[in-house]
Amino acid sequence: MQHLDFIAKYIENLKLKAVTARTEKGHTILDVGTGSGRFLFKLVEKFGVRGVGIDPYTTHYKDKNIELVPLKAEDVDKLEGTFDLVYTIHSFHHISHPDKFLSKLPLVLKPDGIFIIIDWKKGANTGIPERYYSREEFESMLKKYGFEIVEIRETFMEIFIAAKRRRET
Repeated sequence: MQHLDFIAKYIENLKLKAVTARTEKGHTILDVGTGSGRFLFKLVEKFGVRGVGIDPYTTHYKDKNIELVPLKAEDVDKLEGTFDLVYTIHSFHHISHPDKFLSKLPLVLKPDGIFIIIDWKKGANTGIPERYYSREEFESMLKKYGFEIVEIRETFMEIFIAAKRRRET
């Protein structure tokens, strides 16, 4: 069991590094598919950022620098304000209408803001509707909605993409 705990902590640290590499004090951050907000709470505490997490199954919570909102990704435009960084970790495959979400994302992501996707390449049969995307599908969707790919990395199990919102000309 210790071996599995070590692997889980290692993977968690990799995700934390991927997001924190693009996080600065004073940033506003949106966690799409936040669940309990555990990862977001770590970022807020470590970096002194303001964080909002959305998930259709979360319970509303609000504190000085953090808010959890029960909201689907497709309804992201209902949030107030804009964000320097938006990320989704192991949640994109649950988004029922990714085109709707990606079309609305520029409304809440600041110009030159960063959008990070970390997701599984394949999943288990959980009984919940899921759709997994290839690298090419992610690239196509992101470009379609005005994002410039900054970085892509793949492991055996996951894909990591960082994209920048292009400024409107």
